[in-house]
Amino acid sequence: MNHICRVCQSSNLHFLFTINKSRFVRCHTCTHVFLDSTYDDDAIKQMYERYGDDKGRTYLQGINADVLNTIDTYLRSCREYCRTDSSPLRLLDIGCGTGALLNRAKKLGFAIEGIEICEPLAKDAAGNAGCPVHNTLVTHVALPEDNFDIIVMYDLIEHLQDPVGDMNIIYRLLKKGGILFILTPNDNALLRKISRVLYRASLHCFSKPMERLYYSDHLSYFTPKSISAFLKRFACEIVLLETRNQELSRLELPCISRWGVRTVFHFSEYFSDLGGKLVVYARKV
Repeated sequence: MNHICRVCQSSNLHFLFTINKSRFVRCHTCTHVFLDSTYDDDAIKQMYERYGDDKGRTYLQGINADVLNTIDTYLRSCREYCRTDSSPLRLLDIGCGTGALLNRAKKLGFAIEGIEICEPLAKDAAGNAGCPVHNTLVTHVALPEDNFDIIVMYDLIEHLQDPVGDMNIIYRLLKKGGILFILTPNDNALLRKISRVLYRASLHCFSKPMERLYYSDHLSYFTPKSISAFLKRFACEIVLLETRNQELSRLELPCISRWGVRTVFHFSEYFSDLGGKLVVYARKV
């Protein structure tokens, strides 16, 4: 078992549950949840090779108008909150997939660049967005410091083996006054709370919701408290931290399950921290 929290380095940890042979633990100090496994760089690269197969590409490319409009909103907010004087603003998308966000950023006038460890996806993104895409881990990328006005981690930070170590590098790439945008699953989400209760109440028999919410590709699960603790380790001012639910159109669910998820999403909207995703804008000071 890992003996310290990936976010706050506390040793005040406890075991939560095992899903599909993966052990999950929670930090009592900052509430961070993480997979009790350690991977080296080669293992991380191998883990994401399959994202370049037909199924992975289909999912990443099958982004509808609702999702694209939401991405545009995120990008416009990044521009609004940015306090650098660059023109155009330089944007780096870490874990850029097939380049959907890069394309939207390009249309909105950003100068764009990407990082993607899956080689087929990196080639797709470079071709689709017409920009440099570095096919490597962020820890290995050769980029100058203070180079970007906006750095985006859209559904990315949960995949990092060492979020603090990677953030040290990301922070150096960001200009003073620049914006770090993070979108990641919220472990405090109402849907996750209900799923955990049902899992425990059924003596671990009702596991399908948990299997969809917790899996080996996601090494970290942040909460509003733990993402705040994480960013406080660096000279970052949190401009906005909110939660929102994922677009239902992106979820492949049977009709009954879709109805249940829609109902949970509806009730979660009455609370500021129970949405399915954490949305964070942090400015380098």
